[in-house]
Parts: sequence; structure tokens; C-alpha cells
Amino acid sequence: MPDDLPERPARPLSRRLTARHWTLLDGAIATAAAANAAALAATRHPEPRGLTWDLVRYAAIAAVCLPLPWRRRRPLAVLTVISGAVGVSMALHSNAWLVQLATLAMYSMAAVTPRRRSLTALAAGVLVVFGGALAGASGSLSGALGSGVLLLVGGWLVGENTRRRRAYEKTLAERAMEREAQREQRIRQAAMEERIHIARELHDSLAHAMSVITMRSGIARMLIESRPDEARNALGIIESTSRGIMQEMRLLLGVLRTPHAEADVPEADAPVAPVAPAPGLDHLDELLARVQQAGVRVDLRAEGTPRALPDSIGRSAYRIIQEALTNVVRHAGATSARLRVSYHPEDLAIEIVDNGTGGTRPADAVAPPGTAAHGLVGMRERVHLFGGEFSAGPLPEGGFRVLARIPTDEDTA
Repeated sequence: MPDDLPERPARPLSRRLTARHWTLLDGAIATAAAANAAALAATRHPEPRGLTWDLVRYAAIAAVCLPLPWRRRRPLAVLTVISGAVGVSMALHSNAWLVQLATLAMYSMAAVTPRRRSLTALAAGVLVVFGGALAGASGSLSGALGSGVLLLVGGWLVGENTRRRRAYEKTLAERAMEREAQREQRIRQAAMEERIHIARELHDSLAHAMSVITMRSGIARMLIESRPDEARNALGIIESTSRGIMQEMRLLLGVLRTPHAEADVPEADAPVAPVAPAPGLDHLDELLARVQQAGVRVDLRAEGTPRALPDSIGRSAYRIIQEALTNVVRHAGATSARLRVSYHPEDLAIEIVDNGTGGTRPADAVAPPGTAAHGLVGMRERVHLFGGEFSAGPLPEGGFRVLARIPTDEDTA
């Protein structure tokens, strides 16, 4: 072991002793006390004398010493027996020092008993010991008080302080566990929300890419014999779109596979894939170019002064536009659309209007019914996440309109 490593701090002796160790220690103390008390009773011959009184004295010694090893398991019962036996010993002028064992029992009782019950036990123990000491001191009040009553009170005070300290430490431990549980809950909640966000991002990207691929594959199939150049161009668009969506899927699924913030360390020769930033409004040109390749012309109109927006708002605005244009390509049967992005001081307004039929059901049998409705729900959730307004529906003159207003105040970002 290196010399500069810090030594592990040793636990206090009281924390290292087990219950069995404490029982053996109390047994040794009780044995020594019983032997000493019996020897004193045999040599001093205090008043009153006689065989009967000697038997009572020895019985009191046994009642004080024998229960001591059980003071941690049955503290109240042990205190009751020891206090009564000590009172008898004091009344018979024998082994007044045994009150020290009663003090030890008083401490054990107060350390584990609620305060109200321990005060009752203290009062009872003090009365018993005080009565025995008063009788043994021939009515002297000062002699009775000096014969162990103050020791019992002191033992209770130490035990009560130990009980309160243990309760405080237990409260601290419970609070620490509660804070740890709350922290883990927040981590799990954040991970769940992030995975939901990633799933939504993946859905939007995949739906848009598949729309482009579906449209271009149909064009390639129809023109492969009559116009091979245009078919080849459509296949090239399919290839580039597929490569882009596959790369984005690898990035997003890589995040989903990582359960914690720490990723596995790659091998030395393994290439590290760069993490591409999520697209924002500055990527609209690429999006509109892909929609143009799918056969829908989009006119972009920007109003107001473009400004830097929080990343969360920029990503959501991009995904709303992407999903709305994907619905135009897949379901509206439109040939053109108009996109208006308005920068207002208090919000960002996005409007997409197409010249299609205005329906929400897919125009081809390949796309399942109701998928456009799911896209509208996703757009509405993104807008409501920032406390904005969202509306979508067919226009009286034909076509379909999507309008979203996202507050851009810093408090909503």
C-alpha cells in the first residue's frame, strides 16, 4: 500500500462492540460487583444482625447483580428490579455503593425509552432508592440525597442526552436517504423526458425522410424506362436522404442505449462518431430543398428581424415546420406550400399553408390512416410545452393551414 494514502479512520470502541460483547462485559461487571458485595456483607456484619437479615442482604445483592447483563434487552424491567434491590440494601446498611449499578440501569432505560415514560421510571426509581437511603441514614435527608439519588438523576440525564443524539442522527440519516431518493427520482425523470424528446425527434426525422424516399421511389419506378436520367436522379436523392436519416438514427439510438451520462470508453483504434447538433431554424434551407425534391415547392417568407432564440425553441420550431411539411408531402396532395416565419417581440409565429385537398387522411394506400393526426398532436404538444398557441385545419377556399405561436420570453425558454 502506498505510504501517501490516508489511513481509514477507526470507529469508536462503542461502535465496534457487538451486543454479545456488551453482554459479556456487563456479566463481568455483575460478577465482580457480586463478589465484592458478598465479601463486604460477610465481614462487616451491619445492623440488623441475624441469619434471616443476612439472607435478605445476599438476596438483594443477587437481585442487583444478576439482571445487569439484560439491561439492554429489558431496560425497564431490569431497572425496576435493581432499584428495588438497591433500596433494600441501603435500608439494611449494606453495600450502598451498589447504587452505581442502578445508575447504569437508569442510563440504559433512558437511552431507549421515550421521555415521558423514562421520567415516570426515574421518579419511581428515585422514590424507592431515596426511601431506602432515608431509612438507612436514620432519617437524615442530606445523607439520603448523598447516598445515590443524585447518581440516578445524573444517569437519566446522560441516557436522555444519548437518546436525543441518536434520534437526531437517525433523522439526519433519513433526510439524507430521502434526498438521495429524490435525486435519483429527478435523474430518472430527466432521463425519461429526454428519451421521450429523442423519440419525438426520431419520429419527425424518420417520417420526413420516408416521405421523401416514398415519393422519389415512385418517380424512379415510373420513369426508369422512359427517362432513365430523371430516375437516376431520384435514386440519388433517395440514397442521400437514406444516408442522412441513418446517421441521425445512429446518433439518437446511441444516446438511448447509454443508461448514464458516462459512455463506454472506446478502443484506441475505434473511430469516435461526432455528435451533431440538433437542427434549428438555420437549417431551413436544407429542409426546404428536401421537400422540393419530394415534389412540393415551398415559398419561404420571413417577417420581422431574425434574432437568436433559445436552442429549445429553435429545435421545436424546426420540428414543427418539418412535421407540417411532411404532412403536406404525404397527405395533402399539394404541389406547393407557403411558409411564413414571423419574429415578433413577444413570440415566434409559424404558418404553413398548402394548396392541397385539406384532408388529413393519406392520399396513398401505403401510409396508414390517422398518421397525420399523430403529427398534429406532436406539433401541438411542442407548442403547449412553451405555453404557446396552436391551430390547424382546412381552409374554406381549399388547402390546409397550420399556425403556431411560441412565446420567446426568457422565462418560457
